[in-house]
Amino acid sequence: MDVLDPEDNGYEDYYNAEGLEDFGLCKKTHVKEFSNAFLPVFYSITCALSIIANLTLLILFIKYKTLRKVLPLHMVISDILFTLSLPFWAVYASSEWIFGDPSCKVISLVYMVSLYSSNLFVASQSLQRFLDTAYVVSTTSIFNSPKRNIIMCILVWLFSVLGAAAHVSFVEMQKFHEQYICTHHFNDK
Repeated sequence: MDVLDPEDNGYEDYYNAEGLEDFGLCKKTHVKEFSNAFLPVFYSITCALSIIANLTLLILFIKYKTLRKVLPLHMVISDILFTLSLPFWAVYASSEWIFGDPSCKVISLVYMVSLYSSNLFVASQSLQRFLDTAYVVSTTSIFNSPKRNIIMCILVWLFSVLGAAAHVSFVEMQKFHEQYICTHHFNDK
């Protein structure tokens, strides 16, 4: 086919119906096999390291009576919540969701609450540092009170649970290609 030949502008080579049978969605079986082997190991190692690190921090907070630092304590609790969901995701990554529909919702709720709360606690800590530096002159102001930290933590957990509840209302266990999956399902109703 010569590009400069104006008479050879046919597209019949592109629309050959016989060749369409060779095309379709990629199966990517090698990627699935790799993820079935890699993700459970990765989640297990992450879970073990997270349990060790966060329990160590929790023990140090209690031992040295540094519970006045409320935000780091709640960040550790948020990380522990995330860690509690990892074994379930490890089993799910190795095969399919075997825990049933109620646990699909509960584990997704725990995962999402920990995700939202950890991000909001980092933002709260940044806000706290800003307020501490911006209002350093007044040590008795409302910005420098333990009540502020407690109120921040209550608000973070409240927003995290509300955000996760909205998310979890669409999560359910479904059968997909002969396997059970824990995924979002948006009804067309």
